Amino acid sequence: MKNREDVPELVDIQSDGVTVKMNTTRSKIKILPTSEDDRVKYTCEARHKALAKPQKVSVSLSLVEEDCRPQSDLLNDLLSFFGLVVDPPGAPRIDGYTEGEPIRENKSVTLVCVSRGGNPLAELIWYKNDVRIDSSYSTLNRESRNELTITATTKDNLARLRCEASNIMINTPKIADVVLTVMCKSQLL
Repeated sequence: MKNREDVPELVDIQSDGVTVKMNTTRSKIKILPTSEDDRVKYTCEARHKALAKPQKVSVSLSLVEEDCRPQSDLLNDLLSFFGLVVDPPGAPRIDGYTEGEPIRENKSVTLVCVSRGGNPLAELIWYKNDVRIDSSYSTLNRESRNELTITATTKDNLARLRCEASNIMINTPKIADVVLTVMCKSQLL
């Protein structure tokens, strides 16, 4: 392409009074993506004896769920132009506590909220009975994590802890929640 217009396959180029016939070669790749193709780098390489070294161009792909694309065509065009594609985060899960499992009063428990995938990766926020209590998450590779350590009191009995995962692709956060069961010392005797 020249100035975003197709160039004929065979072109005559004049240089120092000599006409040289040049070919344009195009290569296409069609991908039926799976989750394994997310953030994979594809490279097109041109080799020719007239080139001092191969010419390369690369692009990294990110997957987008079709029904989750940004609504703006302009935004889609800009994201595509710069090779940037966004997708929603994975549903969060809570590790470290099984709902219904009794926690002893004054015992510390660490709950870990994890969300995989998404571009950008998820922001993870903890809520206790609908009050925000922690938004300090970290990211590594293709995963977001937010660890919440609480020392259980009797006031925490039947408290609902909720973790919300969100990014710019979704209007409503994805959630995981648990209800705590705290046993006071007298109940354990």
